[in-house]
Amino acid sequence: MKVKTDNTVYFTEKVRNDLFHVLEEVVYFSITRFDRPIKHAAEEIVGGMDVREEYKDRIYPTLVWWKVFCSPSGSEGLTIFQRYLQLNKHKWRNKPAYFQEMLASWMYLNPGFYRVEDDESISGRVFVFKDVFEQSTKLITLFQKNFQTPKRGELISGLLIPIGHGKYISPGKLFHIPEQEAASVIEKITPYFEKHHESPHYRFNPQLYPSMITMTLESVGDSQ
Repeated sequence: MKVKTDNTVYFTEKVRNDLFHVLEEVVYFSITRFDRPIKHAAEEIVGGMDVREEYKDRIYPTLVWWKVFCSPSGSEGLTIFQRYLQLNKHKWRNKPAYFQEMLASWMYLNPGFYRVEDDESISGRVFVFKDVFEQSTKLITLFQKNFQTPKRGELISGLLIPIGHGKYISPGKLFHIPEQEAASVIEKITPYFEKHHESPHYRFNPQLYPSMITMTLESVGDSQ
């Protein structure tokens, strides 16, 4: 039984490390081939926000990830990540099916809005988030050396990437909204989503995120 357990742990860690390696490659691919359109898209969105510069700086990295994973462009209508997959899929022909399933799931990412349900892990790096729109819970591990600790009750916005077994990571910084402002923000963005969504499933509406995060930041700014 111990051998089986050890093999399972090894398999899980191997898949996770392989996924981290892919994420590193995606970053390199994006900045070397699409640096200009990524910056243009992110700057266009923050340029339309009537909020303080601090908020623009804090949300900018999330908008970069949104452009990479969620924003189709060109005649083929592909995201930058999908273009990366097309060019590199030959590398993973011999990888486990589970690894390939995880990569395929990355084609349907969307920065979300989450309430922090639990912030009391022993490591201080594992948190439970609840999706505001889909009401699903996600186990989040933050691997960054330096990060702002999510606090129970806060509203968090950012991109979460699945790495298997119900676990997620954040590739960059998350945007934190204090608990006392969370309810009012949710009340503001929910009707917008319900009116404009193309699918009742939030993750299939990445085109709405720029408008929703703009509404969020302007709402937070108005209360301060």
